[in-house]
Amino acid sequence: MKSIMFLVGIVLLSIVSIVVYYFVALHKGEIKDEDKNFVPDAVDSAADELKKKAKKVKKELKDVADAITSNNKK
Repeated sequence: MKSIMFLVGIVLLSIVSIVVYYFVALHKGEIKDEDKNFVPDAVDSAADELKKKAKKVKKELKDVADAITSNNKK
């Protein structure tokens, strides 16, 4: 039982230390966050790029499906 409590304590201490480090780095400006939503700008921009690529793939798949269905009708 003591070993489980020890592991839980280590995990909680690790999580708290990571959160504290993140907020200190955010406050010092080491992590850029222009819109103050606690999501780094690098992650925001990567997510935006991923959304754009997903929309392009969706459009391309729709074009392929339309081409396949139009060929089947001939």
